[in-house]
Amino acid sequence: MYYWSIDGTKIIDGSSGLFCCAMGHCRPEISTAVADQISKLDYSPHFEMGSLPSYELARRLAEITPGDLNCIFFVNSGSESIESALKIAMVISSQ
Repeated sequence: MYYWSIDGTKIIDGSSGLFCCAMGHCRPEISTAVADQISKLDYSPHFEMGSLPSYELARRLAEITPGDLNCIFFVNSGSESIESALKIAMVISSQ
């Protein structure tokens, strides 16, 4: 969670790398996990296809969330999540 300036001053990453580095920077266990996954599949757009790791993550999230949540859809951004939620709600309400 730190950066270091050219002169070696330790600086806390207060914005967390624009919210994508909340676990910190340069952590070996994260680098290893990312490299392992990228060597198998670097990206699969969920609108077109799924992947086994995303199915497993969805299953694990469903197990720890409250209530009977059992439908999880991954997206890349906040705006994509809102648009997807609206589309899903419209489909469900029309049934």
